[in-house]
Amino acid sequence: GKVKLPSLDDVLSILSNGFIRGGGGFLKTGGPELLKGGIANRDVRVGVTQAYVFFLSEMGGVWLERHLPLILCHILDLLTHSKTTSTHIDAVYSRKCIGFIIKSVFNRLLGESAQLAATKHLCSLIIQYTNHTSSNGLSNE
Repeated sequence: GKVKLPSLDDVLSILSNGFIRGGGGFLKTGGPELLKGGIANRDVRVGVTQAYVFFLSEMGGVWLERHLPLILCHILDLLTHSKTTSTHIDAVYSRKCIGFIIKSVFNRLLGESAQLAATKHLCSLIIQYTNHTSSNGLSNE
């Protein structure tokens, strides 16, 4: 029979679940060290980061340009989830992982004009997020 290919939303959902949950619930197997969080979850997060880089690289620059707003929004949403920023160390690891995805994929696959468009879109998303958190009384000001 025909094999149904997953949609982009399905793929991004699988990747984000792995990034957010780390070892707990994402992997079918795992001992107590995965459930406790800590090093194992950060290792899984690094592995999922590599999966993002591989997936986006395989899709190519033309595809990435076409889906740029969606991909950028998705990647930034990972940093707004409470499980990716529950501790200072988790927040630092998550930011480093997202930075790695952006640097390694966007610098390699996008031309200069597409990089500029990505930067503008990224800035607009950050402003939206900052305004949203400020209006909800969540800022540290």
